[in-house]
Amino acid sequence: MKAILSGYSVNYIIQQIMPLLQKLVSTLTIPDISGKTGTPIGDIEYSITHIQISQVQVATPVVTLVSADRLQVSLSQLHAHFNLNWHYREHAWPHISDSGSADANVDLRFDLVAALDIDLSQKCAIRFSIPSFNPKITHFSLNLHGGASWLYNVCY
Repeated sequence: MKAILSGYSVNYIIQQIMPLLQKLVSTLTIPDISGKTGTPIGDIEYSITHIQISQVQVATPVVTLVSADRLQVSLSQLHAHFNLNWHYREHAWPHISDSGSADANVDLRFDLVAALDIDLSQKCAIRFSIPSFNPKITHFSLNLHGGASWLYNVCY
């Protein structure tokens, strides 16, 4: 059995799936980040914790059928807003430390080439692969709260 999908049909399916994908992305668990690094004030330990995606906005994707089993998905813009907590502590005396929360905004642009193979003879088996993915950050902003964040925000 064969199925034929038009570009319009694929775009319609993607538009119907997008709200579900946005909700799924906003529930992702992002692992905490910690480490040690050298700074002008000395060596510090830092941590970024409780990273939450609080908002995701995705432009309507454009889907182009490249061949019978390959399609290209292009997104002009993806915007995500994150909330997180931050902390650092200097190793040496006087053990300077600070902590607070932060809001981050990231805008991405990317083209995604995806291969889609639908086999209706075996209970509608779908194989999906992504041979290329080239995201580009077009905007990044970080606003710190708490501690001496007023100083960090001025210097940033």
